[in-house]
Amino acid sequence: MIKILDQNTFVSFAAALCCAFTFGVVTNNVVAETVQSHDKLVHFLAFCAESWLFCRVIVNRVIKFPVGRLISIGDNDNEYGVGNAEQNHRYLKMSKFTLALVVCIGAAVTSEFLQKQLSGGKRTFDPLDMVYNVLGSLLGIAIAYKCE
Repeated sequence: MIKILDQNTFVSFAAALCCAFTFGVVTNNVVAETVQSHDKLVHFLAFCAESWLFCRVIVNRVIKFPVGRLISIGDNDNEYGVGNAEQNHRYLKMSKFTLALVVCIGAAVTSEFLQKQLSGGKRTFDPLDMVYNVLGSLLGIAIAYKCE
């Protein structure tokens, strides 16, 4: 079996994600007041850590995503219409850091839109939070890239 994810790092990533989610929607206790008083720093550090962990979870530097099957007519086909199975599949190859950029920046933007709905309207949309989310993600991915 091919190892794609580091299980130990995945557990840390999932725990950090749960903590970040909880802090993002909590509105009525001491933790919420502390988070709110350092809002931009919390956004930056949370997305930096999550992005770094996301990169560390993925074991392979290059990921192959199957995107379909090629069907060819010719000498390679057997009676069922499929030749060498590996040759008949198309793959999209992507660096794990490119994938991290897409996923983490998407999460950085989407989370800001969702926090108002998930907090019952008690948290508001702030474009500057989104900027700190993206900057934190970029730094986390850069650190992961440099460490590898």
